Formats: sequence, structure tokens, C-alpha cells
Amino acid sequence: MKIMKKLSPYVVSKSVEDGIILFNTKNNISIKVTNNLISKIENDKSTQLDFENYLISKNFYSEESEFEKSIAQIFDKENEMLRITVLTHGDCNFRCLYCYEKFENIAMSQDTMDNIVKFTEQKILEGNYKKLRASWFGGEPLLGYKVIVYLSSKFQELAAKYNLDYVSDITTNGYLLDKRKLTCLVEVCKCVFFQITIDGNLESHDKQRVLKNGKGSFERIYANLLKAKETLLKFDIVLRFNVSKENYKNVKDFMINERVPFKNDKRFSMLYRNVGDWGQGDRKEGYEIERLSKEITFQFSEEALSLGYQLIDPFWSVNNQFSCYAQNPNHFAFNVRGKIMACTVLLYDTRNIFGDVNIGILNQEKRQKYWIQTCEKIPKKCLESEIVLICKGGTCPKLNFADNKTQEYICNKNKNKFYQNLDLFIKQNLYEVTLDAE
Repeated sequence: MKIMKKLSPYVVSKSVEDGIILFNTKNNISIKVTNNLISKIENDKSTQLDFENYLISKNFYSEESEFEKSIAQIFDKENEMLRITVLTHGDCNFRCLYCYEKFENIAMSQDTMDNIVKFTEQKILEGNYKKLRASWFGGEPLLGYKVIVYLSSKFQELAAKYNLDYVSDITTNGYLLDKRKLTCLVEVCKCVFFQITIDGNLESHDKQRVLKNGKGSFERIYANLLKAKETLLKFDIVLRFNVSKENYKNVKDFMINERVPFKNDKRFSMLYRNVGDWGQGDRKEGYEIERLSKEITFQFSEEALSLGYQLIDPFWSVNNQFSCYAQNPNHFAFNVRGKIMACTVLLYDTRNIFGDVNIGILNQEKRQKYWIQTCEKIPKKCLESEIVLICKGGTCPKLNFADNKTQEYICNKNKNKFYQNLDLFIKQNLYEVTLDAE
């Protein structure tokens, strides 16, 4: 395509059958330019000038100090939201074969809840936030349902007091998510984003996601999902599939035979992930499943898309605002005892614990050293990458020190993930504007 001015190095282009997609990582603006318009641009100076003026208006061209301006704008946008993650209970009603957690049957105390509320209010006063977001985690967070209800009320009071938008999300196994709880979570607690795991059909799910008493969990979770679908509640449920060597075929069978009747309900979307080496947790040796040697995320996502399912991945992975919460300076996670953390995977790594809300300790120096991403931490080599504004030089701090991954490995993984998700983004026609010749 003939363009007089040079596009920004942070604009990614991808040819498609009927044109070209331009994705601006500086501001997440995406446009499709049809072949008809491209032909007209190349043969008509007036059309070319109009097109270039349009690109100028959307900041698609290079500018002075481009990286510095763009990354500053991205970080400024991140600073608009304070996010609080709460591990509401120390136990789980499941004992999954790949779980990385250690459990103790302990609920969050009233003092800890109240201290989290005080901490949150103090952070609001220190910042210039527009949004407050709560994330509910566990163990199994619905074992701490009363904690969610109480803190939701307090967080909404703070949001109203300081004129903030409020929303919350939950990562739950879905076993306790009956219609009554779902309605309360959505309408009272303003919890509208759910991630629920279904590991294939009944046979494969019940082998991997086992109840604490050794029984299967599929049928009840599936029934809860069907009841959720029957409601008119406004929510987004991500159905996550953790794929192992054992359930690989069952997950594919689950897709192809449409065991999930949510294809035409836009409130439901699919997410596929390899079972990873997330840690042993409380699991005894041998209580585990065999992991796949190849990455299946893109393959399964592409297949699901071809079958008419909706995907969540492209929304996360081709947007400069969806970086790992653990590296965000405006995110704080609290375990059931009130310890302050960054990451919800490395729960037992001392480098992940930098404070205690109950005794008023917050070690910002330690937090900054291990977790918080800044411009200074981005390797110089990354500045040459067209996706640096998406990954910000890393995306997952855990890879840097816990998994001992090299920067080259991290970079290659990030690029591959970005371009795969850009492909899925395009296949779902998620680009904002289509420019065609009149």
C-alpha cells in the first residue's frame, strides 16, 4: 500500500484476503483498509491525502519522543484504576490434580476485612483514581461468600464517597454458584465478570477437577451454568479449559459436539490454556496429570472460533491496558490473613509478600524491586519491538525470577502470543473501522 509518510514503528499491519489491517498499539485503534480503497489510494492523490489525514487524526504516524509519550499515556491510563484482589478463604472444596495451592480451613476475620477497607480508602486518598475494581480469589472464593458480600458493600460505599466507578470479578470453580448467589453477586455486589473452569466433558473434567471428598464436580457446575444462562442477568462468564495430555481429546469432543449450549449467548466466551507447572501445593507425589509438550492455546481457540464460539483472549492480548496485574503499581492482593502480595500464583514465595494490612506494614522498596514495571526496567532492546507498548518489556514478572526465563525467551513468547491473538482478533472482525472506497 502506497503511503507517503512513514507509519509509526508501533503500528502493526497484517494483510488479509480483502485488504489490510492496521493496529495502532499506541492507542489500541484498529482499522481495516479494503483492497478497493488501497487501489484508489494508489491511483488518486486526493484519496491518498484524505487517507493520510485520517491516519494523522488517529496518531498512526511517527512523532518525536514517540515511545516516551506513548508509554507515559499508557501508565497514566493504568493509574486511573485501583484494583484490590482478595483471597476470601483459605480452603477449597476441590482438590484438582494440577493445583498449586496449600489449604487451611480458615475464613477471613472481621478485623482483616475492616483493615482492607481502611487500606483501600487510604490508597484512594493517595491517588487520582476514577475506578475501583475488586477481584475475588481463593482457595475457593465462594467459601468466603459472606466476605465478598461484606467487602462489596464497603467498597461500593467508598466508590460512592469518592465518586469512583465500581466493578468486580471472581475466579471460581462454579460449584457453589447457584442462582441465588449469582443474582446477589451480580445485582448487589456488582460482580459481573466470572471465570469458571470446565475441563472438557464429564469424564475428563471429573478426573482433573476432583471434589475434596474424591467425587466429581462436572454435573453440578454444568447445571449452575445452565441456570445462569436462563437468567436475564448482565454478566460475562469466561469458560476456561485447562488442557492436559489426558483431556486433550475430550476438550475437542466437548467443542465439536456442542456440549456447552452457550454459543449464541454473548455473555459466555471461551478460554483455552495448557496445564502448566504451577507448583505442587498440597498435592502428594503422583497426584497429578501429564502435561502436553506442545502449546495448544491458539489451535483450540481457532477451532472454537470456527465452530461459532466467542473467545475472550483477543480482548486481553492485543490491548495495551491488559498487562499482568502483578506488575501494576495500583494493584494489591490480600490473602486470608491479611498479607499483602502482588501475584496470585506465587502465593508462598517470600519475594511475593511485602506487607501486612493488620499491622500496617507495606515494603514499597521490595515491591518495586521485584514486581512493579517502570520505563527504566524495560530492556533497551525491547524499544525496537513493535509490540513493546503491549508487553511493556515483560508482561509476567514471575518469569523473570521464579521461572528463570531469559529475556529472549520472554520476548519470543510475547510476540508469538500477540500475533496469534491478533489473528483471532481479525477473524472475529473486532477491528473498529472498515475503510472502503465510495
